[in-house]
Amino acid sequence: MREKTLDERFSRSWWKEQFHHQADHPRTWELKAAELEYAAEVLWKRQLGDFPLRLSAQGAPPVSIGVALMLYGLAIENLAKAVTVAADSPLDSKGRVSFKSHKLAALVTSAKIRVSPKDELFLNKLTEFVEWAGRYPVPLTFQKMQPFKWPDGSFGPAHGSMSGNDVEHARKIIQRLAKQLPKPTIRSGLPRLTTRSTRS
Repeated sequence: MREKTLDERFSRSWWKEQFHHQADHPRTWELKAAELEYAAEVLWKRQLGDFPLRLSAQGAPPVSIGVALMLYGLAIENLAKAVTVAADSPLDSKGRVSFKSHKLAALVTSAKIRVSPKDELFLNKLTEFVEWAGRYPVPLTFQKMQPFKWPDGSFGPAHGSMSGNDVEHARKIIQRLAKQLPKPTIRSGLPRLTTRSTRS
């Protein structure tokens, strides 16, 4: 395999300037959130359309709710970071992006959004999909797979206790974060799905 070499058509300083400009601009974070939200909505709509096939067990497609929830979680993460960036630069003294965590409850709280106990429980569960359950079959250690008791009295692993109702919860948090951004805000533009769709 040939070794990659840098394209010198643009200087190192030009790329550094681009990096700083995009990292420091809340709209770039917001635009990525809109892309992720759009992808989540498309996947969720397809998931609903495929539901009758799974019930009939005829050519059942893979269940993709975990991937959709991961995308909603990443949209929330990027929006929370957009709100934070609007108030302060995310770059540290060495010029690196200082965001290190996918912990959604902490990120939403740092964006000055009030997080209720119900929100915190949901965001902690959604974090599991962002960190591993939406993209890998197993986490880095077995402990993340173990069931445990949640504050609401339910019992089970985070990655196995999500449902379609959580999509609405994710959308509401996205809306609340979007309201914190200077107007106009960028949204996915995909119509909200209020009824279950079926294939013809």
